[in-house]
Amino acid sequence: KDPTNCIKDILFKGASFKYPFKAVYIKTNSGDEGDGIIQNITYEDMTIQEPVLWPIYIGPQQQKEPNGIGDGIWPNTQPLITISDIHLRNITSKGGFIPHAGVLRCNASNPCTNIVVEDVIIESRYSTSLNYICESMQGTISKSSDPLPDEGSDGLCAFKQL
Repeated sequence: KDPTNCIKDILFKGASFKYPFKAVYIKTNSGDEGDGIIQNITYEDMTIQEPVLWPIYIGPQQQKEPNGIGDGIWPNTQPLITISDIHLRNITSKGGFIPHAGVLRCNASNPCTNIVVEDVIIESRYSTSLNYICESMQGTISKSSDPLPDEGSDGLCAFKQL
């Protein structure tokens, strides 16, 4: 068996974005072999202006290659990658084009855990009260403008208000 691939202990701090497709972006690739860990990643003190897609995206890679291969715009989630201890702190996004705060999608058989959303303010061109699209995520939210992610389409989102 191949060794576990991992991305751990990363800090993104003080970044400013203008017109990003996605700013906070954690993606998993498709596949049915191997495994991986994405753990202890922090996004902190960030400003995002007019994101084209979601300012926050944690989930499967959205891509179609020019030759037609790839999973497309709304791919299945990846059960082989464990995502935990993701911290989003002091993030402000204004003027987005999509009326959602972000996308938070993991697999029901391997939910994302300890996702911490603290002091995250997201406003779109259309609303200042936005929902997250959420599947199989667990964590906490505090001092943020957006409502708790609902239970999600799979019934497995659980965010505790602090």
